[in-house]
Amino acid sequence: MTDLPLNLAPRPAGGLARISAAVLSVEKATGALLVALIFLAMIAGAASGWLRRPLAWTDEFAVHLMVCLAFPGASMAIALGQHMTVGLIPEALSAKNRARLALVNDLALLVFLVVMAMIICRA
Repeated sequence: MTDLPLNLAPRPAGGLARISAAVLSVEKATGALLVALIFLAMIAGAASGWLRRPLAWTDEFAVHLMVCLAFPGASMAIALGQHMTVGLIPEALSAKNRARLALVNDLALLVFLVVMAMIICRA
């Protein structure tokens, strides 16, 4: 029997998994909307420049939308297990130790997010 990579391991079912799937659906829709808005802003900027009536705000608007797109994009990558990873260590571990490493990784990410939330709330 071969061990599945971390991102292909079966996901647990239950209430939390359903909530996560619902959040993922909202993030996908939000991401698609943001990409469409970026595209429209860039088209509007190009067309207005071609018509000799440039809209100065379109480039800046597209940049702000790209920054906003990074957040749901990063969250989707985490949910789908698609973030860039270095697979050397997990591949060398047994399935049990790989699960432990995944737990430590998730806890470290949670601590990071809590610290960032505390910093943001103080600002």
